[in-house]
Amino acid sequence: MSHGTQTNLAATKYPDLDANATPEVLTAASTVVYGVEADNSDNAVASYVELWDAAAAPSLGTDRPDFAFRLLAGQKRAFQLNGGKGATFATGVCVAAVTGYHGTAGPTNDVKVTVATD
Repeated sequence: MSHGTQTNLAATKYPDLDANATPEVLTAASTVVYGVEADNSDNAVASYVELWDAAAAPSLGTDRPDFAFRLLAGQKRAFQLNGGKGATFATGVCVAAVTGYHGTAGPTNDVKVTVATD
């Protein structure tokens, strides 16, 4: 018996428990990103978790992120990409955490990030 279209439950989760201003390559393969869980609870200022469709680390302040998620000071939050339908990252997924959109400065303390993919 079918109950409609099944949503992808994100079979792979890439944790980056120390996201900061040093971009990290989570995967260098094509994938669909469905969501991001981020924990900025160790910081007294807002942070941005930024994602790039790239197989190599981007240059902060030069390479614009494909997605950016703002976290308030002390906030934990989950974000869906395209309403949970996901977004295709053709070459890979890179992540960093900074204190301003498209910025170069990292937060005082690392942000804990998990990226859910197919």
